[in-house]
Amino acid sequence: MTVEWEHADVLKEKGLCCCLDVKPHALHEFVYLLIFDGDIVKIGRSENPSQRLSQHISACSVKMVEAYIFSVLDSTRAERTLLDWFENFRLTGGEWFVIPEISRNDVQRPTKFSINGVVFWPYAACRPTCELCEALKELSVAEELTSE
Repeated sequence: MTVEWEHADVLKEKGLCCCLDVKPHALHEFVYLLIFDGDIVKIGRSENPSQRLSQHISACSVKMVEAYIFSVLDSTRAERTLLDWFENFRLTGGEWFVIPEISRNDVQRPTKFSINGVVFWPYAACRPTCELCEALKELSVAEELTSE
């Protein structure tokens, strides 16, 4: 299946944000990476990522330059995986980091990826479909076929 995807730069030119209007979802959860000026990164999880993103933008004095939201099956495990993955870049004991762009390359792509067995599915409101939802539907259909 081919999924059309617009790069964040194209969306910015159109005045859109790939993270707008991402609402709570029944099938999966969300984790996010927010990137601010100076390679400052906030890693977190939320049931309502658009709302959480807005809170960070309004509360932070540093300009946010990019945001990545990922669909995951277990947001607690996925968040812990990202926090551990970027441990060497942590600012304090929390969820704030200074991560150079080259070190973020693995998570800044429009395709799913895996870190230590946790699969991260890029999510954006501008995508025509959610790839994780599609994969879950295919799995459900396959299970139904094998149980018949």
